[in-house]
Amino acid sequence: VDVCSVQSLNKKKLAEEGLPDYAFIVTDEAHHAAAKTYQRIYKRWPNAFNIGFTATPCRGDKLILNNTFKHLVLGPSTEELIEAKALAQFKVIAFDAFSSRRDRLVVGKQGDYTDASLSELYKEFDYMKVVDKYLAFLDGKKTIVYVADIRAAKAFELEFVRSGLRAKSIYTGMSPSTIEKTIQDFKEGQLDVLCNVGMVGEGFNVPNCEAVMLLRPTKSLSLHLQQSMRCMRKDGNKVGIIFDLSRNVENICSPDADIDWEYYFKGGADAG
Repeated sequence: VDVCSVQSLNKKKLAEEGLPDYAFIVTDEAHHAAAKTYQRIYKRWPNAFNIGFTATPCRGDKLILNNTFKHLVLGPSTEELIEAKALAQFKVIAFDAFSSRRDRLVVGKQGDYTDASLSELYKEFDYMKVVDKYLAFLDGKKTIVYVADIRAAKAFELEFVRSGLRAKSIYTGMSPSTIEKTIQDFKEGQLDVLCNVGMVGEGFNVPNCEAVMLLRPTKSLSLHLQQSMRCMRKDGNKVGIIFDLSRNVENICSPDADIDWEYYFKGGADAG
């Protein structure tokens, strides 16, 4: 058994000679499997049996997961997992922080809002107003804040700290050691608020995270569910709070919605 990242396989191992003739390839976060980096791996071992695991078997670019995996086997729904006490109960608090700015959003080729248009949302933005919302509804709760722009993440961090909260932000370009320490501090309770840009969505496991603040508008079902459900890991009788300031729950769905995953698996786009 070899355990590898997709990046290391593409950079090194695929070019090596004498590699084993693997019988199985097991892919975590398998909604990425249609991407070129993953497809190179599957093509290198065309006779291997592919097994994938994901909470969100859907994509926004209309690439078809059904071309890589022949069958979709569904586990329990989110509603069933909550009833079985495998996931935490949740509630949604909703405000629209971008009501007067939504005309700045532009949908790109992938079906979601472009990075450039998302960055426009945060220009001359009242960051303190959002922090005031946190103080009013979440004060003291361990919270992940999702934004789409590095400058916005830094600005939110600054305003949270000015309000007496322990907050840090992480984003691409920071040293791996700094990111690792910041995440560890959050897990251990040394931070109240973790602001991030695309860093702690899928696969991020902090059971005592009590809330998420959604400040990154999206049209992607996958991204929305991966982010909003970070507060729903089971931890005693915790009730996770999805503080939606982007209207994502209203525009896409609640985490416990009945979703036709077979439709998305066979190529239905999850955005746009």
